[in-house]
Formats: sequence, structure tokens, C-alpha cells
Amino acid sequence: IVPEADVLEALYFGHEEVKKLCKLQNDLRAKIGKTKIEPVIAEADSALVAKITSILGTRLNQAFSITAKHERRDAIHALHAEVYEKLGEEYADRAKEVGNILEDMSRTTARMKIIKEKVRIDGRDSKTVRPIECQVGVIPRAHGSALFTRGETQAFVTTTLGTSADAQRVDTVTNTNDKTFMLHYNFPPYSTAVPVDEKLDTEISRNERSLRSSRAARTSNTSSESCLILPNQTVLARWPLFAAEVFR
Repeated sequence: IVPEADVLEALYFGHEEVKKLCKLQNDLRAKIGKTKIEPVIAEADSALVAKITSILGTRLNQAFSITAKHERRDAIHALHAEVYEKLGEEYADRAKEVGNILEDMSRTTARMKIIKEKVRIDGRDSKTVRPIECQVGVIPRAHGSALFTRGETQAFVTTTLGTSADAQRVDTVTNTNDKTFMLHYNFPPYSTAVPVDEKLDTEISRNERSLRSSRAARTSNTSSESCLILPNQTVLARWPLFAAEVFR
């Protein structure tokens, strides 16, 4: 485990280097006389925020105190549905704005629990790692296979080996080379228990946010499983490799 002080030092080191890049860009912008674009930051309607806050009360914080993932998600979705229902037709044309406010409230609630209460939404403290289990050779007939489980996130990978003729030719500006490792990333909606026949627009947008939040965790699993599966191959790893990944 890397000491926290070393990580913090690395962040400060990187920050100083980023400052140099920013200065270089600002100098270049000033040299060519380009005016810096000032972003327009959209502020939420305070009256609408107050109205939503009055509907939710402290129940959103209570929902984020549920450690079981699916029960917590259902509780939060139920609160969101209640907000849409109570706002009624008056705010029907501002559904996207309402959704953004709810998402900001959820993000702030989760963040405050970590910062103030030192507890993550799944009940862990800031130093506890979720249980990790690694298995290789799950499918005997495949060239290689691995099953990686971390908490409630699980990924399964199989490997297919090919010949040099199966390598992908990559043409770039500077040269041409062969790509001998290809990763097929498969992440269907049901990986996060999202129904494929969902009809409500509010549900669909919410499910899309759920998929986005889950994708980061599964992307890190992809790296872990790629490292697991390479030694599990029955042929030397220098051969062209094609991996297909299925989440469940």
C-alpha cells in the first residue's frame, strides 16, 4: 500500500507541472491576441431547489444511509419519483432541470457523508477496501479465462489466441504497426439490473446515469482481468491476442 503522504506529494508535484502547461497556453493565447472565453455557469432556480428540498426533507440522507446497494437505489428512485409527482404539471416542461437538481442533491449528500461522517454509502470507512476475489481457468476449453469480483462488481473475461495474420494493421501519421491485443468490452443494460423495456423518460435518463456511474468501476475491472488472463493462456503471450469481456 502506498502511503497517503506519498500520494499527496505526487499530486502536488503533478499540480506544479500542470501550472507550467497552463502558463504556456496562456502565453500562447496572449501572443496571438485570442480573447479567453468566459464560461456561462448556469445556476439552479433557488425557488425550485427550495421546493424540492421541502418535499424530500431528511429522507434523502436516510436513503443514502442504506448500505445495501439495490435497496438504497430503490429508495432513492422512489424519492425522485415522489418529487416528480408532487411537482405535477406545473414543472412538467422542466423535468430535465428537476433531474439535474436531484442529481446534484444526491451527489452532495453522498459527499457530505464521506467528509463529515467518514462513512461511504456502502457502510465502509475511507480505508477499507471491498472484498476482492480472483479466479483464473474458469472455462477449461477456452485459451484463457478469468473471473474478477470486487464487492458487488463482477466481470468475466475469455481469451482467444490467433496467428500473426489476425493482427490489426494500424496506420498513423508517423508509422505503421500491428496491434496484437484487442479487448472487446461488452456492458449490456442488464449488468446493472436495468430493464430493457423501460418506457418512462425519467426512468430511462436515470438508468443512463446508473450505467455511467457503473462504467468507471467496470473499466478498472477490465484492467485487472487483463492482467489476470494473460498468464492463464495455454500458449505464449507473444502471440496475437483477442479478448472478449462479458459483465454480469
